[in-house]
Parts: sequence; C-alpha cells; structure tokens
Amino acid sequence: MQIAAAQIDSQVPWAGGSGRALLLIPGGVNAETPILCFLHGIGQSADDQRPNNPGPVPQQLDVVCANQSPPRRWRAGDPRFTRFIIVCPQLDTRRPWDPGVDAPAVRQLITNLAAGFPQQNIPGIPNAARRRKLLTGFSVGGAGVFDFAEESLARNPDFWAALWSVAPGNLSTVPRGQFPPQPRSDWPVVLHYGNADLTVPPPVPPPPPWLPVNTRDRIYRVLAARSHGDTCVVAYRNPDAHVWLGQHFP
Repeated sequence: MQIAAAQIDSQVPWAGGSGRALLLIPGGVNAETPILCFLHGIGQSADDQRPNNPGPVPQQLDVVCANQSPPRRWRAGDPRFTRFIIVCPQLDTRRPWDPGVDAPAVRQLITNLAAGFPQQNIPGIPNAARRRKLLTGFSVGGAGVFDFAEESLARNPDFWAALWSVAPGNLSTVPRGQFPPQPRSDWPVVLHYGNADLTVPPPVPPPPPWLPVNTRDRIYRVLAARSHGDTCVVAYRNPDAHVWLGQHFP
C-alpha cells in the first residue's frame, strides 16, 4: 500500500522538540522504501558561531544541503537519492555529534515516522523504523557515523543496515590521523577520504586494517577533491558507492 502520493519536503522537530530536522519523503512511499539518515558537517549546525565571532550567528536548516550532500541531491531530483526517505537532523551549535545523546534522539526521530507529524501535516508511515536504514555523514558527521553505529550495538544493534562515512578525519572522539573504530563485521561500509582533504593529516591514511579493499560489502576510496567541501561533492556522486547502494538497497 502506498502511504503518500505526493513527495514531502518539510521541517520536523527532533531531540525532544529542541531541534529541527529536514524530512524528505518521495511520492508513493511503500513498504520497500529505504531510509537514509544524513549527519551534517560542523559548519551546517543551527549556530555558526566561531571563536572570532562576537555572538551567535544563526543559520537556517537548509544549510544541511551544503556541498551537494544527499538532501541537496534529493531536492535536485537525483534518482539515486529520491528513492530514499531522507532524514537530516540539525545540531543546535557547532559541535561534534554526541553518540550518547544524539544517537538515541536520531533513532527516536526515525521511529516517529511511523506515527507521522500531525502539526506538519505529515502522515504516518507504518513500520518505518523497521525498514532498511543507511547511516551516512560528512566530516564530523562522517565521524558520527562510526560513533552512532558503535553506540547502537548495546541498545538497538539491528537499527542500521549499512554505513557510508565521508571524510571522518576531523574527529573529536578519534585523534587526528587515527582510524575510525571498527564497526560490526556484518555491516556493509563505504569509507571515503579526499586527496586534498584538509582535515586529514598528510598522507591520506591507508585503509583501516579492519576494512578490506574492494570487496562487495566494504569499499575504501581516496577521491580526487579540490577541498574538504569538495570531498562531500565527489563522494556522494561516486559510481562505486552507488553500485554498492544498489546492491544493499535495491
């Protein structure tokens, strides 16, 4: 049964109502529609305050679409992304993603899809939390992918179906230049860095020892990128990653 005939592009509450998330639902959602959760980079928070700013610099939720990330590509009609329900929570301040606080809140946000968001006139999507779910992110969001996955093992080990991390070199929980923590062995994983990524100390790190190169389920790539932001651009249009997506989210 189709749940929504028309696509939905809306803002919804998350984190107990203290934050906002971008929710993108394709038209004709059904029981097979997968979910993609995107964790943004540090520059896409609601508050863009930096050390040299005199005070808060508020930003709109649409900044999570920067660098041609998945929500931007969904809005542009890219069929590789419009087949997903896309969920993009936004952090309140410029900070890393906190697995102890943010990870459960993101799971709850996705679980809330089943009941819908009446105040935003968004209908419920039955069994949404049971669907195939991809967790992806860029920069500190890329680091958050591994941190969220690790946190979920104790609380809801089957919640995420696959992981796609882009440029997780600017980490708070993992020192610069070290490998991300090893995810569960049966999780399909894509790990992307950019060759000009300024958040990764040169040289760009080799694959982590837990990540075989060029297997069906696990992919490591160093991509040609002009800058840290460009790593996001080239990663989310990478053909190998989309072959991988097609295999795990057909």
